[in-house]
Amino acid sequence: MSDLLNIFSAAGMWVESTIEPQMSREIGERYPLEQAVLNRYLGILVFKLRPRPVRA
Repeated sequence: MSDLLNIFSAAGMWVESTIEPQMSREIGERYPLEQAVLNRYLGILVFKLRPRPVRA
């Protein structure tokens, strides 16, 4: 995770928000093993990035 933050920072960006998409309840009921894995481990993260403000 820190490697990603360093890459974003080197590119002049900062993380505005982060979300982890979740399975819908219906899909989780259809695929209980996959739902259990997602509940236990960190899945895919989606970052919303913004340019860092330029300081004078």
